[in-house]
Amino acid sequence: MSQAPTDIDSMVQDLREYSRQMVRELGFLEAKWAEEKISYAEFHALFEIDQKGINQMSQLAHALQIHKSSVSRMVKKLEKRGLIEVLDSQNDGRGKVMRTTPQAKVILESIGRKAQSKVRTAMVMIPHAAREGLVQSMRTYAQALRNTRLTQDMAIKPIEKKYAEGMSQIVKKVLEEFNFAIPGTVIEDEDLNDLYSFYQKHGHAYFVIVDRAELVGGGGIRPLEGEKSSICELTKMYIRSEYRGLGLGRKLLCRCLAFAKDYGYKSCYLETIDKMNVARHLYAQFGFQELSSRKGNTGHSSCDRWMSLALENYKSE
Repeated sequence: MSQAPTDIDSMVQDLREYSRQMVRELGFLEAKWAEEKISYAEFHALFEIDQKGINQMSQLAHALQIHKSSVSRMVKKLEKRGLIEVLDSQNDGRGKVMRTTPQAKVILESIGRKAQSKVRTAMVMIPHAAREGLVQSMRTYAQALRNTRLTQDMAIKPIEKKYAEGMSQIVKKVLEEFNFAIPGTVIEDEDLNDLYSFYQKHGHAYFVIVDRAELVGGGGIRPLEGEKSSICELTKMYIRSEYRGLGLGRKLLCRCLAFAKDYGYKSCYLETIDKMNVARHLYAQFGFQELSSRKGNTGHSSCDRWMSLALENYKSE
């Protein structure tokens, strides 16, 4: 028996439908720009080379998300048509660089002018108050698609013994990054010596993010010491700097809160610091409320921000 779609499933179906309509209205189902006799992939390649300064094959493949062999064939075709030049690199005797020709610039200008006119005409039909929101929503959607692609091989799973030491090092490194490896913080917590063993207890859970075999970050749930058993603490949620901005913190927080709610905790408490404003913004998006004073007995006297979430108000994403 099939289940009724959730709210997000319904929105996804609508978004896919509107995306199909947009693709058709913009003419992307045609094989190429008719007048210029250039495919959409070729246009994107020329645009990246001319406007973004990309001049190497590997860079172009990465930007277009196309296999290098496909890019190589496309570059040869564009070179044969006189739209790009492939030259010896001045920095690398064996390397090659690309640049657009005057003929390509004429084509880019022609297509750009048509596209600008078409989208501008559509934008004028949208109420003025909604335009900025539309652009922001498109930006957010494009970023989310990119993040999905970049994180598709990453997994969030319960900590294993082999990850304990590496995760402890990530915690310490992030604290040092924020100049917060000081007394009165998690740097003094005994569980940092063995995160795996500590979080095997009832009411405890620690999850790590793994990119293939690479440890990316983690976060956990434990009972809040010094408070009633219905209150848990979100603790040691840290992600390596090079992996931030990909939506991993949101996914990790979802996993931690799902465990807390399923276990039967009624509220979730956390401690952080003022300078970790990006993290605090994420917590607020999930419904965490600022508190005027700390709870429990965490020993983290140097933390200056405290937040709490009533788990009955949390709905998994």
